[in-house]
Amino acid sequence: MPVTDQADVTLAPETDGPLVIYDGRCRFCRTQAARLARVAGPTITTRAADPDLLTRFPGLTYERCMREIILVAPSGRIYGGAEAITRALYLGRPRLGALGLVYYVPPVGWLANRVYRFVARHRYLLGGKHTACEGDLCRPGGAPPPGSGRPLV
Repeated sequence: MPVTDQADVTLAPETDGPLVIYDGRCRFCRTQAARLARVAGPTITTRAADPDLLTRFPGLTYERCMREIILVAPSGRIYGGAEAITRALYLGRPRLGALGLVYYVPPVGWLANRVYRFVARHRYLLGGKHTACEGDLCRPGGAPPPGSGRPLV
């Protein structure tokens, strides 16, 4: 059973490989997603603000993509936040990712989720650099991408 507060959702269609979705307008988020891609190996990354993305995965909302990193596993199953990072590592590099299975040992997952949410909420302030993100685009519920047709929730 996942430790995350969000229920996992199986989406159609299945993906060719692990797909990592993040807030592509946030410099901090882009840096961390690039770091995850380097460590996880063949993990594919894309921007949450990509309008194509939300039409491809109707069970995924723009708001959730702005709130947390998302992993869509090849099976179509969605993981978010700290669990998404753990799963991306496991799918990309099983030997390294096996170390992340400690996430599923109580209370590690609970604590990891709390820390992740705190960092996600404050990601534009990290390192004392208020310019880490452009405007309020990194703030959960920040402005939707131009032309997305998605209202803020």
